[in-house]
Amino acid sequence: MKTFADLKRRLVVGVTVTMTRHDWFPNGKLLGVPRKIAIQQTNAVAFENVTTPKGQPSWLYFKRASEFRIDGPDSFSVRLDPDSSKDEWMSYTIGT
Repeated sequence: MKTFADLKRRLVVGVTVTMTRHDWFPNGKLLGVPRKIAIQQTNAVAFENVTTPKGQPSWLYFKRASEFRIDGPDSFSVRLDPDSSKDEWMSYTIGT
């Protein structure tokens, strides 16, 4: 995986994604928890069996390619606040 387009092609329904880092919540409950993609759209994916406090699916939105970083063949990071001067990220690994 080398480009943002490659990443979007990898994130399809049934693929497992595991969060490995979250700079805002370094001890968050979803760190290290494998989650399967349940819904795929052109602008986002949603995870199964994970909900927000209001009962909505947990979504990962694809806004701009500049907000994503490819870290390796099976890993990527998402910038938490692209408008901030801080360098804060969520990192993931992709399984099958």
